[in-house]
Amino acid sequence: MKRLAIAPFGRARTGNGTNNWHFSHAGRDEAVARLLYVIEQRRPCAFLTGETGTGKSELLRSLVSEPACSRSERIFVDLTGMTSPEAIWHVAAGFGLGPHVDAAPIVLWRSVLDHLDGSRALGKHALLVFDHLDRADIECGLLIDRLVHCNRQSPYGLTVIAATSQSSLLVRELSEIRIELNPLPRETARDFVAHRIGATPDEIDLPDCLNRASGGDPDVYDLRRLDQLCELLNLVSESDAATRADSATLECVARELLPRAS
Repeated sequence: MKRLAIAPFGRARTGNGTNNWHFSHAGRDEAVARLLYVIEQRRPCAFLTGETGTGKSELLRSLVSEPACSRSERIFVDLTGMTSPEAIWHVAAGFGLGPHVDAAPIVLWRSVLDHLDGSRALGKHALLVFDHLDRADIECGLLIDRLVHCNRQSPYGLTVIAATSQSSLLVRELSEIRIELNPLPRETARDFVAHRIGATPDEIDLPDCLNRASGGDPDVYDLRRLDQLCELLNLVSESDAATRADSATLECVARELLPRAS
């Protein structure tokens, strides 16, 4: 029976909704390497796919902070709930074009394409990263289609990367490179839990409840659910300093605090 090695929320969430911890594993590292290749080679488009909870959002947010991306003009847009006019407005705003809140889409498109044309003339590269395409209005897919098409017709030095949990016709038609993130295998999941609560892997005995919490194959684990479970474990530890990171505690937290983990 091992006590928690770090204080609760030792790896808390930052104000922008992302985690200030990063868990490196083979699948994630390969995805980052392939996306960096896309950016460094100035390829027009790539899609990051994978089931909900596999870590696509965290990967994209950390990607745009990579030193290798510092030479590019970077824009990150979370498309959740957005329409196409809203999305192109955010692109224009990200480029610092000062779009009026009521600007017509045709005006926004013209300003964005003019900006890209000017950047190309100066030898600059632009990186547009779109998250949660699957949660946006269907016309946001057409926005990405248009950006990629315009870039291929008259190269702007633009790379578009989009994340989605659905492999649609758009993904198959547009992407030269499609990168998939998979749920964590058992050993990697154990390493993640150890990393998240400040323990060592041999201190972690994953109980069956974690399989149920993941809601799927008993041999793979949902990263988002594991993160949620660990954060709830830290909450329990905060209220009771004697809490120990053993299987019984993990089982109890999953059973009592995650209703779907039954």
